[in-house]
Amino acid sequence: ASELYETGVEKLEKKDFTGAIDDFDQSLSLADKSSWLFPEELVKKHRSWIYAQRAWCYMQLNQYEKALEGFNKAEELGLSIPDLYSNRGWTKNHLEQYDDAMTDLNRAIEMDKENHETYYALGNSYRMLEENEEAIIYYDKSIKIDSTYSLAFMGKGFANYGLDNYKEAIIDFTKAIDLELPYSFAYYGRGIAYRNLNEAEKAKSDFEKAVEYETEESDELLAFRGLAYHELGKYDEAIADFNSAYKLKGHPWLLKCLGDSYKELKQNDKAEEYYNQYLKLAGDKYHDEDEVKESLKEMGYTD
Repeated sequence: ASELYETGVEKLEKKDFTGAIDDFDQSLSLADKSSWLFPEELVKKHRSWIYAQRAWCYMQLNQYEKALEGFNKAEELGLSIPDLYSNRGWTKNHLEQYDDAMTDLNRAIEMDKENHETYYALGNSYRMLEENEEAIIYYDKSIKIDSTYSLAFMGKGFANYGLDNYKEAIIDFTKAIDLELPYSFAYYGRGIAYRNLNEAEKAKSDFEKAVEYETEESDELLAFRGLAYHELGKYDEAIADFNSAYKLKGHPWLLKCLGDSYKELKQNDKAEEYYNQYLKLAGDKYHDEDEVKESLKEMGYTD
C-alpha cells in the first residue's frame, strides 16, 4: 500500500493524474483489506493522505465533485493541514460554493499566513460574490507576499473593472501580461477596460491578442476566447468556443453567451432557445436575468 502511494505521488508530480488516481485507489484498497494488521491511527493517517492526494488529482482534472468528496473524507480521517483547507476552498470556488469556500480559505490562512495562493483564492470568492472592494484587499495581500504572482494581478484587474475603475484595471491586466500571463482572459479583460474608456483601437488589438495567445483549451480559456471573438464580431467562431466550453463544464452562463452571439447573427429562434435555457438553469443565482429578458423583448419574445 505504501509503495503504491509513493508511485501515485510520483505520477502526480509528473502530471499523470489519471495514473496517480489508479495507484491511489489500489493503495486504498490494500490499506482497507489489511487494516486489522496495523495500528488504527497508522491506517487512518495513510488513508487520509491517499484521499487528499487523490482529491487534488481530481481537482486538476476539473472533477470538482469528486475532489470535494475526497477532501471531506481526508478531514473525517483526521487530516488537518493548511493545504487541505486551501485546496478544498479552491474546489468549492469552482463549485460556486463561495461562502463555504471562504470558511476553508480563512482556516487555511489561520494556519499558514504566508501562502499567496490562498489569499488569491479568497479574493476570487469575494469577487464572484461581487464584493470587489473586499476582493482587492486579498489580491493585494497575495501580491505583497509574491509580487510576481500574475493571477493575483489579473483577479485584481477584474475586481477593479467591476468597480468601474477601468484605468486601474488596465494597469493590473498589463502587469499580469508583463509577468508572462498571455492567456486570453488577461487580454480580454484589458480589452473590455479599453472599450469602456472609448479606446477602440487598443480594445480591438487586445481582443485579437486574446485569440492569438490561446495556449490550451480549458473551459475558462475557451470561454474568454469566445468572448474576444464576439467583441470582434466573429460570432460563428465565438459560438464554436462557447459550445466547446459548455461541453467541458456545462456552466449556465455560457448559454447566455451563445444567445448573445446568435442574437447578433439575427438567428432569433436559436438565441431565444439558449436564453430560455439560461433562465431555466440560472434561476436567481446570477445577475443577468433582466438583461436576458430585455434581449428577448427586443427580439419580439414576450411572456
